[in-house]
Formats: sequence, C-alpha cells, structure tokens
Amino acid sequence: MVEVTPEVRLTNPEKDRITGLVLDVKRLLVERIPNPQVQDLAFVGNSSGLYPWQPGRLVDLDVCLFVSRKERFAGQWIAGLRDELACRMEQAADFECRLIVGPYKPPLATIERPYIFLHLAVFTESEYRDTPSLMRWSWRKYECLVEKDRLRRLAPPRVSTDDVAARAAKLLARIESGQTTMREWLLPDFAEGTVHITADDPNFAEVCFSSVATCTRHHARALGHAEADSFANREFFRWYIGRIGPSSALAELAALKERSRNEGFGALAEPARKLSIVCLRELGVQLQ
Repeated sequence: MVEVTPEVRLTNPEKDRITGLVLDVKRLLVERIPNPQVQDLAFVGNSSGLYPWQPGRLVDLDVCLFVSRKERFAGQWIAGLRDELACRMEQAADFECRLIVGPYKPPLATIERPYIFLHLAVFTESEYRDTPSLMRWSWRKYECLVEKDRLRRLAPPRVSTDDVAARAAKLLARIESGQTTMREWLLPDFAEGTVHITADDPNFAEVCFSSVATCTRHHARALGHAEADSFANREFFRWYIGRIGPSSALAELAALKERSRNEGFGALAEPARKLSIVCLRELGVQLQ
C-alpha cells in the first residue's frame, strides 16, 4: 500500500465552472468544422460523451482532426484556433494546446486553478490507417462530426490477445527504463519535434497511468467484452478487477489516476511508476 496525502475534492461551483469551460471549447470546435482546412472532427475518450465525465482541475480534452494534407494552411488555421481559445480562457483557466502523439499531459506537480489541455491528434486518412491497430480498434466507437462512421470504417477487422501482449511488453520496458519519447507536430508547418519525459518528470505518472489503462481496456476488448467501450475509468477498473484480473495494485493505481485530475502529479509519480510495473507484469502473466 502506497502512502499519499488526503485527497483534494472540488466544490460544486468549481465543477460547474470547469464544465462550462469545456463546453465552450467543444462548442467552438463544432462551430468551425468542417472548413477548407479541416475535414472532420471526433471527440475522443472522456470528451466523446460515451463515458460519464466528472470535472477535474486538469482537463485532458482529446480531439481527433482529419485534414486532407498536413500543410501550412491547415497549421495556420489550427494555430489561430489555439490562440483564440487561449485568449478566451486567460481569465478563467490555464490553457494549452499541443499536437503530441502519446499519453502526454502537462508536467504539473500541483494544480491551483483549472487547466484545460486541448490534446489534438491530426491525421490524413492515409496516416490514420498506418497508426497501430489497437488504437484504431479502440477508437472505432467514436463518431465523427461530418462522416459519422469514419473511425469505424478505418478500424481493423479485429485485435487479438497477442497484439495486447506485445503492446504491454513494450510499455512495461518503457516504464522500467524510466524514459519515453513522443513525437510532436509543431504549428503552423507541422514540423516534427520530440518530447522527452523521464521518471524525474511529474508527468511520467501519466505515462504510467495511460499504459495500464489502455492495456487493460485492450485486453477486455480482445476478449470480446463490450464494457471496455462503455464504462468510464472508475467503473471499468472495478469491473475489470472483479471479472478479468483481480489486482490490488490496479485498484491502487486507479485511485491515484483519479487523484491526479485535481492534485497534479507531484506526489503521485513515484508510486504510480511502482504500481504500473506490477500491473503490467501481472497482465503479461495473464496473456501468456
């Protein structure tokens, strides 16, 4: 059992204020797309509306955009939208928008006021087809704004437990090494950059959280369980522990993941890494 400080809880006015900010961001995106630069949009994860969402001080708003070409005109449009949102949010919340491929969150040791992180994934259709099959399989349920079934059309026929085992082993090695590298597209020209995160960085905790969360959901999907695509994190982890993989480490990690949304990562990074290693090793044994 890891030792952490008492949990931070939001007041109802805080929850209402954060919910309003998120709705404002989503509304602006929906109003501006499609356009000559951006063909389609899908809200992903908690932003999709498929899962119940509880507001937290750190909001990771995941959005997938489809463009015909990654070129300067599209990059300028996205950059302009980013700057407009930052201006609108300035008085009410911290705001950041980045195009990082991977489980990135801002390196916040603590969170004093709402922080809206707009995490964009920008693809052409051909690029999306080249992304890992596990991701495309997990995203098949999300509806696009223009072509409703676009992500389902671009999904693979199925995934297997062998796919999950390979992914889990790769992520375990990354966490054990204490470092990871993510690709970033820099606006407006979509120049390629690199983000390095090590175990000394607070947001390495998110790498740990995401690695376990995605692998356990992939495992449930590969076994044919619809709960992987319908339950929010809290409910899903309880179901997974009770139905597929009993694990005290996973229960503790799930609780830490919930706390990070209001507290930041400073006090949680070290225990998150230790617990995620246990969880991924347990999963590897189940998948043998």
